[in-house]
Amino acid sequence: LGLAAALLTCGPLAAADSMTESLRPLKGAEFEQSFLTQMIHHHQEGIEMAKMVPHHTKRAELTDFAEKMTKTQMADIEKMSALLKSSAGSSTAQMDHSKMGDKKMDHSTMGDKKMDHAKTDGAMAGMGPMESAQGPEFDRMFVQEMIKHHTSALEMAQLAEGRATRAEVITIAKKISKEQTDEIQKLKSWEAKWVK
Repeated sequence: LGLAAALLTCGPLAAADSMTESLRPLKGAEFEQSFLTQMIHHHQEGIEMAKMVPHHTKRAELTDFAEKMTKTQMADIEKMSALLKSSAGSSTAQMDHSKMGDKKMDHSTMGDKKMDHAKTDGAMAGMGPMESAQGPEFDRMFVQEMIKHHTSALEMAQLAEGRATRAEVITIAKKISKEQTDEIQKLKSWEAKWVK
């Protein structure tokens, strides 16, 4: 995780992300359910941003990046949705035998509210200005917003690598960590070239 750690401690992006912070107090199945839910929403945000690229850029490499990212994240969403469905079934069974189930459900709901708030204030809010931008201006804005967005996902994935207990959740977290790290590297190289 050397490179990933270096990316997270670089500049203003090192600021704590609200989604990551909402996960820190959680453990075990409760953590996994919240992590999967938030990462699915987070990936959906990224896909929405990527959909804008072909209509606003003239750079073939950026269009190719958006297409590949969308394909990768859609596959991640499919896998995480299946894991979330299986964990939800397990949580339901636990609720029948423990009063703690109610607290888990309440916390999960609170997590969704935090995610909705983050969507409004975070990446989705940044899409407004991008919608009216074209060419180099759009390229600059997309690269900078996507670096922030990927960094948020990387923070959550790295936390999951240490907090999750199910092997399948740890595996998808590690996969996301690698994907986001590789893509942040590429985005930062473009930022250095395109942003004056």
